[in-house]
Amino acid sequence: MSSYNTINYLNLLAACINIVLFTLDSNEDYGPDYDFFNRFNLRDLSRRYINGAMTPAEPFFVIFNIVSLFLSVFAMIQFLPAYRSLSMVQDGVGYWYFIGTVAQIFAFTFSVDNIEVSFVTSLLSTIFFSITCASTWKILHNQHHNATSDNSPEEYWLIRFPFQLQSGWNVALTTMSVNILFRGDINGGFSAVMNSILIIASLIVYAAISGKLLFFSGNVTPNYVIPSVIALVTVSRFAKYKHILYTHHLSLMIILSFCCLFYYLLQQ
Repeated sequence: MSSYNTINYLNLLAACINIVLFTLDSNEDYGPDYDFFNRFNLRDLSRRYINGAMTPAEPFFVIFNIVSLFLSVFAMIQFLPAYRSLSMVQDGVGYWYFIGTVAQIFAFTFSVDNIEVSFVTSLLSTIFFSITCASTWKILHNQHHNATSDNSPEEYWLIRFPFQLQSGWNVALTTMSVNILFRGDINGGFSAVMNSILIIASLIVYAAISGKLLFFSGNVTPNYVIPSVIALVTVSRFAKYKHILYTHHLSLMIILSFCCLFYYLLQQ
């Protein structure tokens, strides 16, 4: 029986970082000793991105907690004897989950309210969000091409699904960050035309990713998770500006959408 190795420990550390820094509610003022943790509040991130062309309504950021939940489950089960030496964990995930988490720390560091907004900080944030996004897509690529995969429901829900969910969210975060990078009050005042161009470009990217995963995936099963997250981000973005839904209705829509997605996948 193989023993634990560096990858197992780093996966657990990455999950702990996600919970402590990004998931726990740090709205309360606990004093200067906790300022470091208060830097990563998701509400700060949503307020920082509030004027972005593709920023969804604040309640949608609850998906980060859902992502952290599934990644925490993965981090725990990959310590079990039956999983810790699996190629899907060692080669499929490898060091990429930890690398993406470290990049995410830097991305959030340049994205919260308690630093001055500038083109440089927004550029750095975009770069690190892009690294985080690339890391999760690298995991999906490694898992897809892993010859030892048994394609069982157990493997899918415990090892594959958490990173598919995270990939969809990272695509949204990276897109939001790019839009903020070209926001008028940062770079000197782009016109409403530029804002429209950013929206159209973002929708084209979303459509291209979703179309490739749903309709042009070759002989493999289409990926429904990432397009579902992208669709929710898009609906939430326009709902925020058109006041189609109230805040609590939007939260309910997100929960019900994921329930429908889970039910559909279980039937496959």
